[in-house]
Amino acid sequence: MGLTWANQQQDLAVTMSVLGHRQFIVVQYLAGLDPNPYAQAAPEPDGTWYCEVVSAHYLPGEVWPLDERHLLSREWEAPERAGENWACAVGTSDEAAARLIDALARGRVCGNPTLLACEIGRWPSDPDGGEDASPWYPEGPLALAA
Repeated sequence: MGLTWANQQQDLAVTMSVLGHRQFIVVQYLAGLDPNPYAQAAPEPDGTWYCEVVSAHYLPGEVWPLDERHLLSREWEAPERAGENWACAVGTSDEAAARLIDALARGRVCGNPTLLACEIGRWPSDPDGGEDASPWYPEGPLALAA
């Protein structure tokens, strides 16, 4: 049957369900670009999830497709300033995984679910409240599905 976007979403949701405070996950579509199409998410202290997908500022539409109408229809917020990504907030890790996979598959028009890779990282301090929110510390690459 082969690996599908639905399989990747399920595996991502399981991985995300164990993330804790100050951790985040980056999901890349391995397209051989710099940067690759990517989406990322982090759990908030209140249990909600903050999600982002790469904007045209970092990966212009002429370099890699961007379906802004699709993202808007899925309640992503367009970046307001240069240097910001598309963003949304959701209630659970399952919803966050669904948003990230959909944003890559349809919003960033990534065609092959087998080209996903993810990495978990940790901020050394709170990203919104600490003095030194970078650099982030990678905790290692993960394979979503074999």
